[in-house]
Amino acid sequence: MTWGAMQFQVLEAADALASRGIDIEVIDARWLRPLDMGHILSSVARTRRLAVIHEAHTIGGVGAEIVAAVAAAGIELDQPPLRIGTPDARIPAAPSLAQALIPNADRIIREIDSAFAAHAAKVSL
Repeated sequence: MTWGAMQFQVLEAADALASRGIDIEVIDARWLRPLDMGHILSSVARTRRLAVIHEAHTIGGVGAEIVAAVAAAGIELDQPPLRIGTPDARIPAAPSLAQALIPNADRIIREIDSAFAAHAAKVSL
């Protein structure tokens, strides 16, 4: 689940993951007000997974609200929700340093791989 300019990074990551057999359903929210929670909840109920990817800080952002709404809906997930965003740090004034904090396709792929690996380690027999 993503919105805004981050959708291009998410689509690039989804294509790369698809080439390795990992199917990602990308929801582009388009706008946050009103947020189409029905579509999001339907997707999460079907896939039993949730990753929220955005440029904002992961702490206290819209992504956290989406995760909270999914939890409040009582949808059981196969693994904990994944939030990928800017670390909880000040954004540097230098554009190149600021850009280094914002998620890109490579980081998205790494974090999804890591989440899958962590979950697989817990359920493997």
